[in-house]
Amino acid sequence: MKAIVYTSKAGHTERYARMLSKSTGLPAYSLAEARSVLPKGEEIFYMGWVMAGTISGIRQAAKWYQVRGVAACGAYAPDPEATRQMRVNCGVAEDVGLFYLQGGIDYKKLHGLNRWMLLYMSKMMGEKLEAKPQRTAAEEEMLRTLKEGGDFVLAKNLNEIEGWMKARQANEL
Repeated sequence: MKAIVYTSKAGHTERYARMLSKSTGLPAYSLAEARSVLPKGEEIFYMGWVMAGTISGIRQAAKWYQVRGVAACGAYAPDPEATRQMRVNCGVAEDVGLFYLQGGIDYKKLHGLNRWMLLYMSKMMGEKLEAKPQRTAAEEEMLRTLKEGGDFVLAKNLNEIEGWMKARQANEL
């Protein structure tokens, strides 16, 4: 792979892309930047933010580049079933590495339709969770995040991706 390409709305995905760039030595570019720097057809690792069960920008990136790995950056704790569903929703092939990173919610950085949709979804999910007589620790964390926002970007969350990249690189040698 030649680069990390990302799309970020509130900054969480960009921060992960920059951290991954630092740990792997691969340059990181926003999708807009990449189109002027990377040749069409280049192999990349793509990172995008999650919206309504899809990964933003993935289809555009796949039109221009050979996407070999994908990280979806969302607000909530990892859920393997939701990640599997994202693979289907976005048409990510089985031979492409797909990972989920918990980013966070920053209501102040969202505007327009994106802000409205997130506030509406958060309200609906929050009401559903609050109505439950007993909640798990993960549900409590989700409810707190829905109400207050939160930032969960941590370098350790990239360990699985870094390991996958190293193994992939070793297999190519």
